[in-house]
Amino acid sequence: MNRSSILSPMGVRTVLQKFLLGVAFGATSLFVFIVLTSPLSAEQRTETVFAYATLTNPLIRTFACWCLTDARPATLAGWHRTGRTLVASATARTNGVRFTVSPTELARLDRYEGVPKEYTRIVQPIGSTSAWVYISSN
Repeated sequence: MNRSSILSPMGVRTVLQKFLLGVAFGATSLFVFIVLTSPLSAEQRTETVFAYATLTNPLIRTFACWCLTDARPATLAGWHRTGRTLVASATARTNGVRFTVSPTELARLDRYEGVPKEYTRIVQPIGSTSAWVYISSN
């Protein structure tokens, strides 16, 4: 491919496609690495987390805690989602997911969420159990 063909619309598209394919391959490789090197089993996961934003995405959750988690739909009562955080509201309900992690994985999630500078982690009731929930520190 010569320089003029790279700068053509079709050339730019081809270069972009190859770049995106490389990014996708890299992300997939990292995902496989995480799965194969995760030393913790589900029995060691004792911390329940409620997620309502980016951590509802399984790929982001995997990269944030370096673990595979089995998330279940959940609803948090008494909180209303406003942008990237929650605000207390007696009649509100926020939909999200609930998943369990180990204490080490929870510390990784804290780093991902920017605890304590950006977010604070608090315990809230979720159905018949309780879970950690991240709310804005501001």
